Amino acid sequence: MSRKNRIFGVIVLAFLLYGCSQPLAYNWRDGEKICARIGSQNYLLEIARSGNAHSQGLQGRQELERGRGMLFVFDRASTQKFWMKKTLIPLDIIWFGADYAAIAQQSMPVEANPESPQNVYESPKPAQYAVEINQNETEVPVGSALTFIARDQCD
Repeated sequence: MSRKNRIFGVIVLAFLLYGCSQPLAYNWRDGEKICARIGSQNYLLEIARSGNAHSQGLQGRQELERGRGMLFVFDRASTQKFWMKKTLIPLDIIWFGADYAAIAQQSMPVEANPESPQNVYESPKPAQYAVEINQNETEVPVGSALTFIARDQCD
């Protein structure tokens, strides 16, 4: 192998390794489903990307199957606030930073009056992603990665 080919190979390898260290670039669309590993479990997550989808969330649903949830995607990492308006199932919310690392997990019980919720749940640090799943379904330690995996691993 010539010196020129070796140098080219090293440059290509460096670009590949750099690309692998970057967060996943994805064209998030409301209502699409994506498979992700959170903690030790795989989840099929419905995407909520727009302001309307953020507001709707999981409102009005009577149940959420085990291994299912909703991924909220925000334009940038900032303090995010959620409430349980018209939400009829107890949920856990897991906050993730721009690097897809878990910041915190909070339980969100059903409100006494879901039409007029009293509690607001705020990310303790800037978050760019939030995932809602069934309450007490899994424990996600701080620093755990939100990792996107092949769809067939969730079906």
